Amino acid sequence: MKTTKTLLLIAIVLLSILLFRTCQNENICKHTELNKKEVIANFENSRHTIDITKVEELYGNYKNRFIPVIKDLQEIDTDTNEKFRENYLPTEYSLIPLQKLKDYLNFIEVLQQKNPEPIISGIAISFGAYDIDESHNFNSEAKTERKESILKDPLKSGDYRGRLTTFMTPTYYSEKNTGYDADNHIPFYIIPNDNSDMFKGEYKSLYCHLDSEFYCTEGDQKKEISKASFLPTFNAANAKITMQSVSSNELTDMPPKRVGE
Repeated sequence: MKTTKTLLLIAIVLLSILLFRTCQNENICKHTELNKKEVIANFENSRHTIDITKVEELYGNYKNRFIPVIKDLQEIDTDTNEKFRENYLPTEYSLIPLQKLKDYLNFIEVLQQKNPEPIISGIAISFGAYDIDESHNFNSEAKTERKESILKDPLKSGDYRGRLTTFMTPTYYSEKNTGYDADNHIPFYIIPNDNSDMFKGEYKSLYCHLDSEFYCTEGDQKKEISKASFLPTFNAANAKITMQSVSSNELTDMPPKRVGE
């Protein structure tokens, strides 16, 4: 009788483990299902939700005010003042596949587990631009080495010379009394505690490093200047140990190459 109870207990434990693993792998457990009404209500009631009229307004302002200037800028070589391409199609949006976004969110969750403090509060979407001599067929070699489907990871293709893009960086929360909410959400990189785990260490302001004159306080600025004069004496391997990026450019900037090119 005692043996029977023991075997039954073992069977229950194994079944529980199996069910738990199934829930993790297949997302079929009740507690992981989304409440559809609640999700829709959150979207409808969010102050960030915009209607079609606002979408048209935002796109129209960009198209009418910025695209003509961008076209002129991207068609003229600012060094020689000569035209080096015609009929440039400016970037209108950046595409990130859903799986890549989920992967990045999972990465941020792991960062928070490795570094419980401070709180990771959001994602900064930063504007940027490729070098003017960026390859016309960006990632062309990767077409023969594709590891994921077009659905999950479309390759960048076309004229990326000088093209506007965006990149993502997680932000940590730091209480500041500037009267401006966004100042409390700081895009960061990591100074690792040691090279055994590059993603565990101290969060540092990315924009203080990129633009210390604007984003650093006086004390921070001195540290950044000191670091800037120190880092160039390092080789690439040592520099990586000093500063670990957590930014991502998983984006395909559209429109792609022109038809027929």
